[in-house]
Parts: sequence; structure tokens; C-alpha cells
Amino acid sequence: MSVSTINVVKFYFHERHIPDSEEYMRKVIALAYQTPRKDPKGLHVTLYYKDDRQLREGTHVACHGYVKDEETMEFREATDTGEKLDSTKKSNKNRTPVWPDWAELWAAPDIGYSHLE
Repeated sequence: MSVSTINVVKFYFHERHIPDSEEYMRKVIALAYQTPRKDPKGLHVTLYYKDDRQLREGTHVACHGYVKDEETMEFREATDTGEKLDSTKKSNKNRTPVWPDWAELWAAPDIGYSHLE
């Protein structure tokens, strides 16, 4: 017997990375669901996750979803960095915070997506 749950998740894309087609957006969102469930190397997308507690506390989790190729965006494996403060700087050279201002984010339309195990 398998159990399924429904979660409502809102996806935001940085304004510099808004998908140019619905098909591509759906591929990235599908990848987002697979990324935190697997384990790094090569072509990937970086995904940041927040739940209600993390919204309140100003933290997030970053994951890298590795893909087989850029065309299909077929999931290969994933890693995560653990929970960080939103104010964490990208690097010593790039002192901008890893979590952008909300004004820099684009909210993807709501899409139903599920995964059964």
C-alpha cells in the first residue's frame, strides 16, 4: 500500500531566470520535487526551499539538482547545503545575500505535481 499526500507549494523564480516556456517551467518544478530526495557533479539547477518556520526565521535550504543534460533536464541526483540564514553572503568576493529580495522574485503559476513511492 502506498500513501499519497497533497502539499501546496509556491515556486518563485529569480527575475533573471524566469522560464521562457511553460514546458521548461514544468521541467524545473518537477526537478525541484526530486532534488531534495536524492544525492553532486556537473550541470545543475540551484533550488532554495522555505517552509513557514523558515519564512518567519529568515532561513532557507539550498539544493543542487543535477541533470543528465540541459535539453531534457532529466533528474540525475541532488545535494543540499543544510539550513542557512537568508543573509548568508554568496562568497567573499560577492557580498550579496544568497536569498534575494522578494521584489526580485517571480511567482510561477500554481501547478499540481505529485510523486508516489
